[in-house]
Amino acid sequence: MTLTAEEFMERFLMHVLPKRYHQIRNFGFLTNSKKHKNIKKIREIFQTENMLTDTDRTDDENAGYKCPVCKQGTMQTFLVVKSAHQIIKFDIEAFILREFTDTS
Repeated sequence: MTLTAEEFMERFLMHVLPKRYHQIRNFGFLTNSKKHKNIKKIREIFQTENMLTDTDRTDDENAGYKCPVCKQGTMQTFLVVKSAHQIIKFDIEAFILREFTDTS
């Protein structure tokens, strides 16, 4: 593929951020300041077989929330966070062991 200098510069400059913008490579639980601590915590969570027992769940949690798009289907809760760095509930079985259908 051969590009003219003008085409090359146009494509190259599409990847340059404007002044005062900062590229964020990782955010949330992968941010550099908390990454190692959070990855360790996530690995511990994955190693536990069952974080929540059936008695920990209420009927409201099992019922799920109505889908905000179609208003008919239900959404299953598997992760609840209090803030960006504090996980309240993480139910890996609800996420991995269930089969999901693509509704798009």
